[in-house]
Parts: sequence; C-alpha cells; structure tokens
Amino acid sequence: MSKIFIHGGSSEITKYLIDYLYNTFDEFHIFVRNIEKAKKNLKIFEKKIIYYENHLDDLDKSLNHVKSLPNDISSLIWLSGDTGNSNLEFSNLELCKKTIDVNFSNVVLLLNYILEHKFVIKDNSFLCGFTSVAGLRGRKLNTFYGAAKAGFISYLSSLRQKYNKKMLIMTIIPGYMRTNNHTINTSSFITSSAEKSAKIIFKSIKKKKEIVFIDYKWSLIMKIILLIPEKIFKKFNF
Repeated sequence: MSKIFIHGGSSEITKYLIDYLYNTFDEFHIFVRNIEKAKKNLKIFEKKIIYYENHLDDLDKSLNHVKSLPNDISSLIWLSGDTGNSNLEFSNLELCKKTIDVNFSNVVLLLNYILEHKFVIKDNSFLCGFTSVAGLRGRKLNTFYGAAKAGFISYLSSLRQKYNKKMLIMTIIPGYMRTNNHTINTSSFITSSAEKSAKIIFKSIKKKKEIVFIDYKWSLIMKIILLIPEKIFKKFNF
C-alpha cells in the first residue's frame, strides 16, 4: 500500500495535487488547521484521506501527531508556511519566532523525524518542499520569512546530497500565488493559479526535476535580482 504525507491540506493547491496523484497513492495522510473546512474542500477524495488537525507553531503537539503517522510513508509534500509581518516582527520577538518556526525550525525538525522514523524509500519516492523566491535574496519587507525560506532551501539542498540516487528531493520556488482565499494586489502577469501550479509540480515529479520555479518569469526575475551588487540593491525599497 502506497502512502503519502501532505502538510498543508487547507491550501487550495492541495486539492489539485491530490487530483493528479489520486491514482498513485492508496492513502493520503494530511495535516490541516481545520478538519471540517478541509473535508469540505477535499470531499471528492475522502475515501483515501486520513486527516490530522495540526498547528505548526506548536512543536510538541506537531511531533505527537507525526509520531502517530504510519511507519511506511513513501512520499511527502510540505506546503505549509506563513509570510508573517516583518514590520511587527522587528519589535515583537514572539511574532518573529513564530515566523521562523513555521517556515523553518519546526519544519526541518518534523521532516527530519519523518524521514528517519516514518519513511520507506521506494522506486518513485519523492519529497516536495515549497519554499519561496523570498528565500533567494533578503528584502526588508519580509526579513524573517525570507531568511527562514532561505534556510529551508539550504536544508532541501543538503537532503539532495544525503539521498542522492535514492529518492527525488524537490525544491519548489513559487512567486505570487493567486487563490480563492488570498488575493494578490499585483499584476496577473507574475501570479500563478493553484490549478496551474499543481499541474507544473505534477509534471516536474514525473520528469524528476529537482529545482522547480512555478513560473519561468520568476526564474528570470530572480536571476536579474541576484546579479545586482549589494551596494546598489540595498538602496531599493521593495
């Protein structure tokens, strides 16, 4: 029996990913913030889904939930995260810690436990981690979120070395996402829908791609941004 673990079942993109992966796995073990809400969104897949109500900022409870997972998870998708508010986080240590925990610290601690104690590597096993373009270069508007995502990108890179030739480790780098629950006040030219994103990710899994930009335009944008010298970049206000 093939089983996959997904952290972030409340995300709109999860519905589309499960649709693409439905015939690949027998069980979907999904961590969500609100089970009742998630069940409404994922009702058509409910025969194969096992839900866990989980809040990532509580590491002890999250670890207990992870320990209750079956011992033969063979693939994993990590979607969860929180952009936070950098302006408030500079003066509020609790908010700062929460943003770092839910985007990096607690993430890697839980992933490490799953990989060491709950994971069985099979021929087509994969770990798919959602990061952000914010993790590719620091910006004052998302200081702690960006730093946490940078750490997560580095962590996934190290896993790629650890599991080289054993399993696929994917770093997903989305730009701005457009969902029913989250409206981005920016040009549609650089935003992606949940449905389109899921399709790109599914195709990338099949092609065994390791670094995946959801939108090629963000790949080009970040290549340009990374070329800007620090003495010039620090003068920008974005």
